[in-house]
Amino acid sequence: MPSTATRPARHYPAVRYNDLLTLQWLWAGAPCRWRGNVTVRFTEVPFSRLQRAGSLTHYDVLDRWRTRLRMQQPVPPLVVCATGQGSFYIHDGNHRYAALAEYFGDTASHARVRVALVVPRSGHFQYRWFGTYGTYVLVRVSQQGEAKPRSPAAAPSTGGFVTPLMTAAGISGPLQ
Repeated sequence: MPSTATRPARHYPAVRYNDLLTLQWLWAGAPCRWRGNVTVRFTEVPFSRLQRAGSLTHYDVLDRWRTRLRMQQPVPPLVVCATGQGSFYIHDGNHRYAALAEYFGDTASHARVRVALVVPRSGHFQYRWFGTYGTYVLVRVSQQGEAKPRSPAAAPSTGGFVTPLMTAAGISGPLQ
């Protein structure tokens, strides 16, 4: 009689989320060019597919997020955009990402996390390099259908690639 082995269930530490805290950041802290030009959809994605921004880590901020997670207090979902290569670039939440990686420990590569996926109403996010750092900026589509930088500040680029974003829209509203 053949035996059927069952895999032990993986235990992922529970994380409580507060979407309102993310929506507040979208209203007060997101780039101004996002106002009225993006929608947000809360969803779950594999933790392993998140791509950190190259920003500095402030260890006092990281410690506050570690403490919140240990105490089971809610944290805002990470604000991300799809890169077009199967990953999600973190616009807001790099300290939370680092705290979550420690919190999940060995199970991080298999865990799923709640994110606020930012989707342009028209256009896409495009990777731009600004000499000392790179990020994904919102690029709108002109009436002729060609991509145009949203503002002159976003125009300089030393190379990069266009990454069309998902066309599916989620929760919409007057978000930044």
